[in-house]
Amino acid sequence: MRAQLLFVGFVFLTSSFVSAETYVIHPDGTGELPTIQEAIDIAQDGDVIALTAGVFTGDGNWELDFLGKEITLRSVTGNPESCAIDGAGEHRGIYLHSGEPEGTLIEGITLMHCQGHRGGGIYVIDGASPAICDCIFDSNEATNWGGGLCCLDEDLVSDEVLCPGGSRPEGAGRQLGSRGTASVVGCRFLNNHAASGGGMLAAEYSVSLSDCEFMANSGNGGGLYLFHGVVAVVSGTRFDGNGGEGAYW
Repeated sequence: MRAQLLFVGFVFLTSSFVSAETYVIHPDGTGELPTIQEAIDIAQDGDVIALTAGVFTGDGNWELDFLGKEITLRSVTGNPESCAIDGAGEHRGIYLHSGEPEGTLIEGITLMHCQGHRGGGIYVIDGASPAICDCIFDSNEATNWGGGLCCLDEDLVSDEVLCPGGSRPEGAGRQLGSRGTASVVGCRFLNNHAASGGGMLAAEYSVSLSDCEFMANSGNGGGLYLFHGVVAVVSGTRFDGNGGEGAYW
């Protein structure tokens, strides 16, 4: 019994020395890896990808896929005004679609000029559960839903579900699904546009918004659109100058 206890203690102590890696990435490609996506590709759960000041754009710096990993993507400065991902009006910023767990963090970054069918800046679907903190969503666009940010379960929501006035066909979207959880803290949504939810849209998801600002976003529910089975807690959040209803739920 004594030998067994010593062995267990040894395993615990040695495993505790395992530490996360931090990969520092520069906009000009001279960092530890040339692009953000290349850092994501080799990162392990718990690792940090730190972006230095400047604008990240081009292949490998947009359409970012976290590949289901529990990692942190953040600016070195912590100031989103000094660090941006620019989609050049044609590309989505970040796509989380592989069940990224609740420890996933995006912090202190601006998503600007990003574009997608849904979730121009960040698209979160099918159980991915990130925290998005102190970010700016500026001048992003979606042809469908959520110009800045879109969170939904695609297995439960289709283009036909969102009807004029936000109504839902009887029984629509009530199959089994894997609702995710998204936490949005201290973010600003500025000048984003979508057919619905110019700043942000969520459906069949659990979302928490605190201390955010929605300003000058446009579309049906220009600032924030919450519908179709969403569970939401909104606190300390300001809406000003948004189109449509401004906020709809």
